[in-house]
Amino acid sequence: MMASKILLISQDEELNRYFRDQLVTKGGYVVSFCASGQSALEALEKSSFDVIIAEPASADSDSVELIHGLK
Repeated sequence: MMASKILLISQDEELNRYFRDQLVTKGGYVVSFCASGQSALEALEKSSFDVIIAEPASADSDSVELIHGLK
């Protein structure tokens, strides 16, 4: 059995987090959500993730900073 991929998703809207969670967990992924780019950067300092999904058109500008912080 192959290990599940671990995703980090930066999503500010709770309803969208719910639907994305339903989709990715059905695909066998383990998902961790952050409500802002800043909280995603903090999560990256504590854990490692196989895939990071950031919403660039977020209510906060931190998602753009998250993308730059990945470099």
